[in-house]
Amino acid sequence: MKITFYTTYNLQYGGGGERWLIDMANCLANIGHSVIMLHNSKMPAHRKTEITLNSKVEVKPLKLIGLGKFRIPLKPSDIACVLKSSRASNLTYLMDIGDPITPLILALLKIRTIVGLHGGLGSLMVRSKSLSRAILAYMKFLEKIGVKFHTITATQYLRVRNYSVKKTYFSYLNIDCSFFPKKPHVEEKSFNIIWVGRRHRDKGLGFLEEVAKHIPDSIRLYIVGLNYFPVERENIINMGFISEREKLCQIYSKAHILLQTSKMETFGLVAIEALVSGLPLVATPTPLIRELRGVGFGKYISVVDNPEKAVNSIIQYYRLWSNNVEKFLMLKNEISCKARKIFCLSKSKVAKFLNDLCGK
Repeated sequence: MKITFYTTYNLQYGGGGERWLIDMANCLANIGHSVIMLHNSKMPAHRKTEITLNSKVEVKPLKLIGLGKFRIPLKPSDIACVLKSSRASNLTYLMDIGDPITPLILALLKIRTIVGLHGGLGSLMVRSKSLSRAILAYMKFLEKIGVKFHTITATQYLRVRNYSVKKTYFSYLNIDCSFFPKKPHVEEKSFNIIWVGRRHRDKGLGFLEEVAKHIPDSIRLYIVGLNYFPVERENIINMGFISEREKLCQIYSKAHILLQTSKMETFGLVAIEALVSGLPLVATPTPLIRELRGVGFGKYISVVDNPEKAVNSIIQYYRLWSNNVEKFLMLKNEISCKARKIFCLSKSKVAKFLNDLCGK
């Protein structure tokens, strides 16, 4: 089977959507499918992530033109590249409607088209009610001409279905777990928190700063993804941006808990990576966090709505670790084992993904 993935972002951007896309492409190629990846090479990737792709994955750069929140191909060579790749494929998967024109053209040409609700589309649907209604109305129109949709949270799925968009499938994003140690271990010399993100208004940086100011000196906070962090204490370690995924996974493995302070996340792949690493979460109530509590991870997640509660939850985990390291290791193993069953990519999960989206 030949599949074309199309994203309006740069593959080296390093976001959760790009990490999922790379993992999915590699997994598909490993089990014998042909994969073409179209991405926006013009978009600046200030935090260039090192990526490793299977030799069977063909990458084709596009130079998309930005129009407000949207990015579309206007150069004839880029339009031709998208059409040629899609015509040669059994299906084309667009990461979101960051490019609203291409799914319309592909559907009119009777090319099997799937649109995922990642990134820009997902965030716009949450941020603005009027934009959400407009996007849903456009999705309903696209559905009538043959487009199907992939929702990545149950919250998205219910919202789309309630708007009578029926050709919609739901599955959480899965990741390549080979980057993560198979068995978690517990650092015994120091208690470590990890925060992973970027400088963006949705990441709750003010919340993070308050937590950093008030955690005890005996607890270390590792911050990944920020070039600068204003709170200067000996137990606050700013790691900056980490381009190598293996190194990031090593930092996860040395941590005891993940702190997530986001005001909003379309999905939140960091939480999944942390759970696979065996980390309990101290997190603000984004849609994915609420859903994870409902699918069996409730006792591993402390949902907090202010910095004071976050600090108190962190101290509780610190006391558990300091009183009984073996019990904490058992907790990490339990979390990792459960998360791997649900969120690790496998041949059977990829087969189900393709079957759900295109009936093959």
